[in-house]
Amino acid sequence: MIMQSVVLVGALVGDDLVLSTFSESSGWIYTRVDVMTTRTEDPPDLAEQLLDVFKALANPVRLQVLQWLRDPELHFPVERAIADPREVGVCVSHIQEKLGLAQSTVSAYMASLQRAGLVRSTRVGKWTHYRRDEERIAEIVGLLGRSL
Repeated sequence: MIMQSVVLVGALVGDDLVLSTFSESSGWIYTRVDVMTTRTEDPPDLAEQLLDVFKALANPVRLQVLQWLRDPELHFPVERAIADPREVGVCVSHIQEKLGLAQSTVSAYMASLQRAGLVRSTRVGKWTHYRRDEERIAEIVGLLGRSL
């Protein structure tokens, strides 16, 4: 039996792996192998984040509330507000009144929007106020643009 020494060298070139082998009988042989690489610029839980957003926006009532919160002075009674609707947000009682739904339903809807990162809540006394998280909404739009 004849023993032969073999040298194997690998290098990643773009998305391909180039293998170089050397044997005394054959010399250098180069082989290009396609490999799948996973490169993500976004956090690994991107799909989960986007699913939360899509779930929140899939409900027409939650989508309507988010649209109303874009221009709160136009859609909610400013004269009855105890805080600036742009800075602090709209009181959940005003959202409930406009929707005509039970407080528990409105709270669940707003919690869903908050989990998705679409709104922020602020407590003023015993009242919770909600406003859109414009920074996060812009970030989500950017993520969608890069991932779809």
